[in-house]
Amino acid sequence: MIKAFLPGSPLLKWFLALAFFTSSLLPGLAQTQSADEQYLTIFSTIDQADTLNQAGQTEKAKAKYQEAQSALIDFKKRNPAWSPKIVNYRLNYVAQQLAAKPQPDAAPPIASTPAKPTVQSSTQQLKLVDAGAEPRTVVRIKANPGDKQIVQMIMTVAMDMGMGQPMRMPPILTTLDLTVKDVSANGDMTYEVIISDTDVLDDADVAPEIIQATQNSMKGMLGLSTTGTMSSRGFNLSTELKLPPGANAEARGKMEELKASIVAASAPFPEEPIGLGAKWEVKLPVKSQGMTINQSTTYELISIEGDQLNVKSRVTQNATNQKIQHPAAPTMKIDVPKMTGTGVGDANWDLTKLMPTLASMESHSEISMVMNQGGQKQALTMKTDINAHFETK
Repeated sequence: MIKAFLPGSPLLKWFLALAFFTSSLLPGLAQTQSADEQYLTIFSTIDQADTLNQAGQTEKAKAKYQEAQSALIDFKKRNPAWSPKIVNYRLNYVAQQLAAKPQPDAAPPIASTPAKPTVQSSTQQLKLVDAGAEPRTVVRIKANPGDKQIVQMIMTVAMDMGMGQPMRMPPILTTLDLTVKDVSANGDMTYEVIISDTDVLDDADVAPEIIQATQNSMKGMLGLSTTGTMSSRGFNLSTELKLPPGANAEARGKMEELKASIVAASAPFPEEPIGLGAKWEVKLPVKSQGMTINQSTTYELISIEGDQLNVKSRVTQNATNQKIQHPAAPTMKIDVPKMTGTGVGDANWDLTKLMPTLASMESHSEISMVMNQGGQKQALTMKTDINAHFETK
């Protein structure tokens, strides 16, 4: 959920894009899901059946209930120690639905014109908290047309649903090629970033079949690119995303949400001159999976010598009383009583370059969720930890 760490950089935009595609382009991992994920997939099937049943489409609902019943029986055999009460309840619920007297299928609804997806632009509020010690200088990014950078990023993601073994993804190494296309008279920089290579690293804590499946799936990310324009202070002015030919339908369907996340990721430098120890705060609302999150990021200038500087950052996020679509159960709306997130970042800058020369990020988020099905409520807490390290050449 963390949306911004590094001031004035498209780097975080790519971190978000990669995190998104890591989840949307890994169909090969279906056979290596954790027990938690397998259960949520079955839960989603039951939810689809309920929706069809309520719409009067009983034959289609019956097929879905039968699919869920077979999956639950197999799940119980493979995972006998996984929450037996919950599994037995779902088995009984599905059996009751299949035994119920069927009603005639309802007439199909009259087709209506779907509303166009909308993207809510974020409103950033930057406040200079402390201008820092003298001497102070105006900090601006001064990249030149034709400048190129090769960025290597290593990212790890771990998720825990609190119902069994946490899911850990292997470290993913991604190479990005960045080119500054143009610089306007007022310093606005137009750039292009392309994923030129991906690799999945060995990890003793991750099953070999998951590593192999991830390697196969990550190949579909090659060619993912974006073009954008950023001001010399780091404000995002425009973003256009181009999906690779191998992108699946789900990824294409979430194009607008992904673009909104990328736009929200920019984090600018202050307009005023700043010196050693300067601190500034950026607040903005972030849209993610239908949820509006309040985000506040504080930056501190740790060192500065000419165009070389080091900036540390700390971000907090919170949201209450929201509804989202669960990534493992896309047809199901889930109540979110509370969401919190924290993160820290560290970046070394050469202001003649568009991206930091060295950077690292760590984030932790927790989402309290309540799923309601058949009159039964099930509370879960999803914890996600993301670590990323960047180095440019």
